[in-house]
Amino acid sequence: IDRGQLTALPCRADFELDIVPADYVAEAIVTLAGLSESAGKTFHLTAGNGNRLPLEELIGIFLHERERRGRSTRAVGGVRFDPAHSTSGSKRLDPYMPYLTCPKAFDDGNARAMLKSFEAAPCREFFPRIVRYALDSEFRA
Repeated sequence: IDRGQLTALPCRADFELDIVPADYVAEAIVTLAGLSESAGKTFHLTAGNGNRLPLEELIGIFLHERERRGRSTRAVGGVRFDPAHSTSGSKRLDPYMPYLTCPKAFDDGNARAMLKSFEAAPCREFFPRIVRYALDSEFRA
């Protein structure tokens, strides 16, 4: 999207993504590993209900941060959402297709019950920071 090479996504604009910061996942794993009552249970470390964001909003945050850095959004602002769109001409999205085309809601009840002292940060708070870092670093690690 940043380079204007992706103009259509094979999903609806309201398709929600479940994104969590890596530090939340790491802290949760360490905490759960130290709790004997977590043995044998499954934990979905997710954003949780009400914290997932529609893809259109995530792209809007990206474009806003891009514009704040004085970078034109003209070339990248034309992303359209089309569930029938085929990506057969481009292999760029192949690894992400299952995530972009199959709505998911994970049962995070076990995680919420065991991790009472903390939860995933609200996506609207941390995603702009991720975008700023990606733009400032030219998408390099």
